[in-house]
Amino acid sequence: MKELFAKRNGLLRKNGLIAVIIFIFFGLLAASFVAVGLLTYLLVALTIPLFILPLSFSFQRAVIILRDNNETLTFKMIIEGYRLYFSERFMSTFSFFKTILWSILVYIATTIIVDLTVNLSFYFTNYMGYQEFFHGLVEALESLNTETIYQYIQTHADILTVVELYVGLPPLAILSLFFLTSFSISGTSLFLRFSSLKYPGNYLALIHTSMIKANRKKFYGRYLALNWPLYILFIGGLALGGYLGSFYQISVSSIFTFGLMMGLFLSLGLYGAVYIANKEALYNSLIDDYKEIDSKMRDDLQKNISAQIEAMLKEQDSLKELEDNEENKNDSNESQ
Repeated sequence: MKELFAKRNGLLRKNGLIAVIIFIFFGLLAASFVAVGLLTYLLVALTIPLFILPLSFSFQRAVIILRDNNETLTFKMIIEGYRLYFSERFMSTFSFFKTILWSILVYIATTIIVDLTVNLSFYFTNYMGYQEFFHGLVEALESLNTETIYQYIQTHADILTVVELYVGLPPLAILSLFFLTSFSISGTSLFLRFSSLKYPGNYLALIHTSMIKANRKKFYGRYLALNWPLYILFIGGLALGGYLGSFYQISVSSIFTFGLMMGLFLSLGLYGAVYIANKEALYNSLIDDYKEIDSKMRDDLQKNISAQIEAMLKEQDSLKELEDNEENKNDSNESQ
């Protein structure tokens, strides 16, 4: 583990002033995210695959070019990286669609669990007179009178807001942590893709996931040892930003948007330079494992191809034998 941290520190020192650029980039990214989030969450859903992930990819690529080739950061370099992200080779870097499917399941499961937990705990503790509120709400709904229901809800808006916050915020916080972890782990393959130019993107994605499965304890142990401060800063940012967002408006959307902005700013802004160095150091420490998986996959592929060719040859031999037998029968019939 000491060797891993030494590699990380070496990369960090090598990056030098790039840390300032990383801080500015992720700061702007966080600010733009909150601006979009305050408009509508539909835009947030679109900005992640179309802007946030491609720009993150482009920027990390630019960091490598700046460091290794001593070039100057230019707008053209960012645009070129953005365009490159949507190529077949790099588009699967963050496993976006797979992450989205898992995210939907995570969000649904956590929402159901949190909803039941909050409502049951509020009911049995009678928090803010929840029992009376609940029974009154049931009576209002049973009346089937829209005006009665509306007036009851308006009268008890304070407790409904509290319930909404307790039910709505935890699943979003867990979802954002899941996103951060998923994109961070899948994004480690970025360095594999840069160093293995002869292979297609889908094959490299398979190498990456296979390597993690084969070395699960080693990978996650090193990942957490390097990146635990990232999560402390992110969770702290969620809490601090959410508190500040409550002054803007007491609602799930504003609190979570400000929380996510601060979480991104503290984690990827303040810790961004270390985070990128961590990813590269983690990849460098696992190069031999990547090579081993690559070699095994190519051997398995070669065996499968050989087995298929052998089966085809046997099938051809069987067909030829049947044809020969048929010809011999025909010759025998003609001689008679």
